[in-house]
Amino acid sequence: MNYRKLLFYKVLFVLSFSFNFRAFSQIPKPALVGYWQNWSTGLKLTDVHDAYNVIQLAFGTTEGSSLSKITFSLPWDYEKNSFMTDIDALHSKGKVVILSLGGGNDPIRLDNEEAKQEFINSVIYILQSYNYKFDGIDIDFESSSMAFGNSWTMDDPAPAQTNLIEAIKTLMIDYQNATGKKMLLTMAPETVYLMGALSSYQINNLNGGAMLPIIEQLKDDIDLLHCQYYNAGGAGGGTFAIDGIIYYDDSDPDYITSMTESIIKGFPLLKNKGVYNGFPSSKVAIGLPAKSNSCNLGTGSGYNSPEDVCRAVKYIQGKISKPSDFTYTLTSSYPDLAGLMTWSINKDRNICEGVYAFAENFSCTFQGLTALQNEFYKNNGIVLYPNPASDYIDLSFEIDLYGVTNFDIIDVNGEVVYQENLISGENNYNLDISNFKPGLYFLRILSNNVKLNKRFVKY
Repeated sequence: MNYRKLLFYKVLFVLSFSFNFRAFSQIPKPALVGYWQNWSTGLKLTDVHDAYNVIQLAFGTTEGSSLSKITFSLPWDYEKNSFMTDIDALHSKGKVVILSLGGGNDPIRLDNEEAKQEFINSVIYILQSYNYKFDGIDIDFESSSMAFGNSWTMDDPAPAQTNLIEAIKTLMIDYQNATGKKMLLTMAPETVYLMGALSSYQINNLNGGAMLPIIEQLKDDIDLLHCQYYNAGGAGGGTFAIDGIIYYDDSDPDYITSMTESIIKGFPLLKNKGVYNGFPSSKVAIGLPAKSNSCNLGTGSGYNSPEDVCRAVKYIQGKISKPSDFTYTLTSSYPDLAGLMTWSINKDRNICEGVYAFAENFSCTFQGLTALQNEFYKNNGIVLYPNPASDYIDLSFEIDLYGVTNFDIIDVNGEVVYQENLISGENNYNLDISNFKPGLYFLRILSNNVKLNKRFVKY
């Protein structure tokens, strides 16, 4: 190989580090998702509790009387450049920052082609104006955002449902073209828009189940689904689960367990609307309020004590048997549950019921994983030599591989070109890359607790 070509690949390798190249932004596992309120003041992104690794910027909302033109504003004590600098600081810690669209007070609905295009253009404008520092978007559509009528089915969505699906896919293409990486996509539906399809009353009167066709068609694109187990509405704050029993979001851990398993397993909808096929537990997080209504913070229903949250999550993960005071009986355990979500970081920070009590409880619900995740981010935990390499790479892992089952090698186009299962107790591997095309590659580690990439160059 000539010297000039070798020098090119060495420069490419160095530049990939110098520019902090993040070709594979991914949701951290386990994920602690928190909503940061852009109308509040006094909470800089860099002052958010460090346990939060997915920060949702709430909200991108509609402008004026439009239902489709989105705008995003900063609090008065933030200016744009310092805001973007703080996002960079979060990124340096392995965190992701996502723009959440909607909320309970600002309906978004794409009733026609013109509205769909206005939505697409305005979201792209926001992403561009912040130099694509947002890692993706979150869909938090509520109230009249979900007024799709009663004629939709899983196989034949209403026009506004279809327009939203198509708009999101268009945004993902634009983001990929602009950044070279996947746009993260998360969703925070209320339970009525999922399990509401098990209630004739909620279907007829509250748009019950209306998010399900959207979730079904975007299932492969969604990175995290964190349903809101609060302010359920309908039937006195209750929602049917897959066992045909109604559960209530009133400080009741049975609501957590029953709703979570219903989302994961799926169910047939009433009114001949079709079948929802469920969602992978590895992409499901549990959404709960950070504070109770007694704190006078406008939280609403759904608060559970930290102890009950911990017990419910451990029961779902299969770490403990069903507690004697629980009613709902799980049909299976889900050890790869993705994490927790809360409304909101700002409320969690309030002194009422303990400053950052929700964030501090995360280590109980996902005991033993957060410390390992921090170790991954701190020193990568992977030794890969030589780099650049021509024919062979020696690979070794310097930390506990708890939960890791395999690793992949991915090219710059995102294609998996090599995969190998890890052998229990084995930390050293020799990889033959002689048949790889010259270029930049990523060694990707997949596990229940982290997803991590190590860059190397083949010359």
